[in-house]
Amino acid sequence: MDDVLLRVENLSLKRNERYILKQVNLTVRRGEIHGILGLNGAGKSSLAYTIMGCSDYRPDEGRILFEGKDITHLSITERARLGITLAWQEPARFEGLRVAHICPSGCHNLTEPELWKRWKQLLCHHPPTCTASLTKPYLEGSARG
Repeated sequence: MDDVLLRVENLSLKRNERYILKQVNLTVRRGEIHGILGLNGAGKSSLAYTIMGCSDYRPDEGRILFEGKDITHLSITERARLGITLAWQEPARFEGLRVAHICPSGCHNLTEPELWKRWKQLLCHHPPTCTASLTKPYLEGSARG
């Protein structure tokens, strides 16, 4: 069985004849958690919106595969039905929401403590974002960093 959950192949997106994304490749296997970091304007949100299928983010080149199925031309609604969603970096309006409830995609076979352990490992590789609030598996105002 192929363990690839999401594959982005040679994805390019242009705005006003300027590349926002150029030949982006990404592979996410089941159970993995990836963080995408970059300067403002680097294309992080554009990549997320393109994967999600937002209306103004249709790729000029490349394709997006989810569980082996080409979803490049599926609507945002069809992608949501497959389980694809976006998690926002400012989740404070959902005080007390468990991390396990906001980020289960690709980790559905992990217990909540295992999922939390992976998140903590990911965040603690970047000390400025690793705060005392990581002792609880909740997204709180203090976790917004």
